[in-house]
Amino acid sequence: MRTILTNTDDITVVAEGARGADALRLVAEQRPDVLVLDVNLPDVNGIEVTRQLRAQGAQTAILILTVHHDRQTVFGLLESGATGYVLKDDALETLVSAVRAVARGGSTSSPIRRTRRTRGSTRTSPCRICAERGSSAINRSTA
Repeated sequence: MRTILTNTDDITVVAEGARGADALRLVAEQRPDVLVLDVNLPDVNGIEVTRQLRAQGAQTAILILTVHHDRQTVFGLLESGATGYVLKDDALETLVSAVRAVARGGSTSSPIRRTRRTRGSTRTSPCRICAERGSSAINRSTA
């Protein structure tokens, strides 16, 4: 995942972590525009991390990576405050465009699974991203 994101001219990875606690800490420290977060983490799952970040008032767009596409999981992700999700099977082809979409204030989901827009922002500025599993925090320059 890091390689895909760092090979994109308009995205810069600023941090990485491997656990939910890392994601919580990195978002507080880095204040990224986007967090790419695996739903399956060794300590706290991605849904709980998302809930905690939203409860703390984090404005970071949260893009969840998951192998699950059942309704219960998808609704749980969105209800927790995730901006969108990408199925891991689709990630190689769609991760960069998904990151760009949520950085602009939109939402995204893997193909054939459209979701409602959950963020009202219409930002077009470059983004910073933390990605979890590793949490790759990515910055797009803020020129």
